[in-house]
Amino acid sequence: MYGIAGLLTGRTLCGRYRIDAVVGRGGMGAVYRGTDERLGRAVAVKVIGIVAHDPQEHARLRGRFHREARAAAALHHPNIVSVHDYGSDEELGLDFLVMELLEGEDLSRRLARGEYPSVAHALSILRQAGRGLAAGHRAGLVHRDVKPGNLFLEAAEVDGEPRVRVLDFGIAQMEADEGTVTQLTEYGRSPFSPAYASPEQLRGDDRATPASDVFSLAAVGYHLLTGLRPFTSSDHERMGRELADALRALPERMAHVPPAARAALARALSHVPAERFRDAGEFADALTREGAAPPPLPVAEAAPRPAARPLAAAVSVEPSAPDHTQLLTPPPVPAAAAAPSPVRPQVAMPAPAPQPAFSLPSAPALPVQRAPEPVAAPRPGLARRFFAWLWDFTVTLVVLGLFTGAWVLAASGVVDDDVQRVYAGAAASILFTPLAIHRLTGRRGRYGVGLLGSAAATGGAVYYIGTSTDPALLLAAVFGLQVVTSFLLARLTRRRPQPPQVPAYY
Repeated sequence: MYGIAGLLTGRTLCGRYRIDAVVGRGGMGAVYRGTDERLGRAVAVKVIGIVAHDPQEHARLRGRFHREARAAAALHHPNIVSVHDYGSDEELGLDFLVMELLEGEDLSRRLARGEYPSVAHALSILRQAGRGLAAGHRAGLVHRDVKPGNLFLEAAEVDGEPRVRVLDFGIAQMEADEGTVTQLTEYGRSPFSPAYASPEQLRGDDRATPASDVFSLAAVGYHLLTGLRPFTSSDHERMGRELADALRALPERMAHVPPAARAALARALSHVPAERFRDAGEFADALTREGAAPPPLPVAEAAPRPAARPLAAAVSVEPSAPDHTQLLTPPPVPAAAAAPSPVRPQVAMPAPAPQPAFSLPSAPALPVQRAPEPVAAPRPGLARRFFAWLWDFTVTLVVLGLFTGAWVLAASGVVDDDVQRVYAGAAASILFTPLAIHRLTGRRGRYGVGLLGSAAATGGAVYYIGTSTDPALLLAAVFGLQVVTSFLLARLTRRRPQPPQVPAYY
């Protein structure tokens, strides 16, 4: 159980959604596996924590939540988790989202286990997530919290790879709205994860744009492809220096990544929003293209910007839960550090100013460095693939011929009452029956185990039936036991077992 979150188990929200079990925590509240009692289907229910002492303020926040929930429910894309319903339970005083229940796990869990994907798989994750974010951008929604914990990998694979689903679009900020940051997450939780936040988010800018999501997704991509985060500090100036160092080291750390993808990541990680891709769709297209993405255009140095609105509280990431954020009491901020000037990765930065407002400690659970992965070998040509298929087909025909010949030899011995031929054919079948089954099942099982099973099946038939009975009956029993045993062992000793599937909590 997750503390007091388990108290809702067994209750029914709005007389329709029964809470079955708590399965996780998101950026705004607990997530439950539930049942839609009206439609009789399993759903995921995310309970939202809206806290305000003033009734008018609470009503305003609830209305804002309902508007954003309606906008999220209008999004329909294969790479976005669908929102079925939303509501407020007046009896319990809770607001909630009802979403489709997925099977699989989010990307942060895999990274926590040290399971980094291959280059091709990592680029596929970024492309799918980019297309899902682009659907929200086209509808005027900005996610504002792109991180591994909000990229869900479904257990059901598409073309051999898990489908990526973007979570938590229900807390997105409407671009056309009044320009204020949604306060649903400001009461006790941070509205974004500073580990992957854009520079303008760390500065405290009011308005989030699609370029912020592009930066955060590229930061996730840098982590996937190098095993390192591009920055670990949430202080704006220090983060700028770390980002500049990460971009300078990008060719060395991503030598195993295609040049087009490296160029796209470098542009998406630009410190200046105008130099990035306009939205996540352009970023996904740049990762797909064969040619290199156009480099960022040089931008003239801008005049010092006015002081940004300071964050209400300092943000830190707990080492035990790198994707969940919480608010801490902020240390005093010196006046000189209240309005830091923008930092550009292309320019060497001066020495750090006095004590920064807040910082993000390094996560000890992350791997220090992983060896670059080799680029996937090119696919063999048509002629080579044809001859490989021809060779495999020929070997299978030969094995089936030997299997058939062994049993024909044994059967002819029964017909001619020749015991030696019966024994010779049965002995040969011990070798060729599991080999034939091994070929027919795509060589997924272990032939050595099948050979032992075939020998044991033959011995069992001879022991229980005996050689004094009708030879035809004995031969039929040997044949049946060998085939059944070989099929079972081929099934039970597959070389590529399916990975365990973890139930979704979003």
